[in-house]
Amino acid sequence: QAETNTPDGPYEFIFLGFEAQNNALPEAVQNFLEDNDFGARTIIPFVSGTGNDSAGILEAVSLLQPGALLPDSVLLLSEDMEEQEITDWAMELGFLMRRRLRRAARKIRWRQQP
Repeated sequence: QAETNTPDGPYEFIFLGFEAQNNALPEAVQNFLEDNDFGARTIIPFVSGTGNDSAGILEAVSLLQPGALLPDSVLLLSEDMEEQEITDWAMELGFLMRRRLRRAARKIRWRQQP
């Protein structure tokens, strides 16, 4: 059995962004989740790609991190997504103030553009 790391640190939330197809986690994400034991920390996925749904992504993450806490839904990014949708999702999580969210949403959209 492979050695599992237990990350130390004061954080309790892990924002996990990646591209997936049909709810299949990329190999690098699978390895990351298999190699680290996040215990009861909260993993918050945000995903681009096609054929994904919140339930499928959450199930895939949960299989590799059974002790982790997960949100009710995943942010499923798309090319036609409005900045307000990203802001609303993040506001529901209750982490950031609106001004910081707008900046973060712009960066996410900018990185998605070819």
